[in-house]
Amino acid sequence: TRRPQKSNMQGSLRPPDTDPRMRPLPQSRQAPHSIESGEVQQGPPPRLESESGRAYPVDRGVARFVAADGLPAEQAATSDTFSTKWARVDTFGHDAATRDFHHRWYLERYGWPDEAAFAAFLGQQARVLDAGCGVGRDVAWYLAYAPGLVAGVDISTAVDAAARNVGAHPRLLLAQADLANLPFPPGFFDYVACDQVL
Repeated sequence: TRRPQKSNMQGSLRPPDTDPRMRPLPQSRQAPHSIESGEVQQGPPPRLESESGRAYPVDRGVARFVAADGLPAEQAATSDTFSTKWARVDTFGHDAATRDFHHRWYLERYGWPDEAAFAAFLGQQARVLDAGCGVGRDVAWYLAYAPGLVAGVDISTAVDAAARNVGAHPRLLLAQADLANLPFPPGFFDYVACDQVL
């Protein structure tokens, strides 16, 4: 079983509020995992902290910039709908037949003559964003060709399935965030894909 990874790319994040930078919370300020009475007890989950002190949790390798109670009603409904959908089909698109069909469809829809041309293009992109990554099908594809950071962002908990499906990768950063309020500075990405997103 592949395990999600905590990305070393988290220094690239900025909070969706006005804070300029994010950094992992220093280890000394996090409670360590401990074993008491034969039971494993965890301290608080790891988190990112802005320079102003605002903290964001990192759960199962996914940076969390949205909270269910912090979204406007319409966005909360979208998050709930897609969280439910992707929980039911959390590996959709990762089987060879569906993945190959989708790749051909994507290339045709966006005017790429073939996968080699798309791969050559991605090979020149330092930072790629899959905006609305769902369960990570395209994140895995972009990681195969892009030489630098590949970020997958979704407002729903589908990013948890993306973390499981794609697994640990040193150039992967997954975040649960609002696409209208991304945790990255303007102009940060060289290629942004926003395919089949409401």
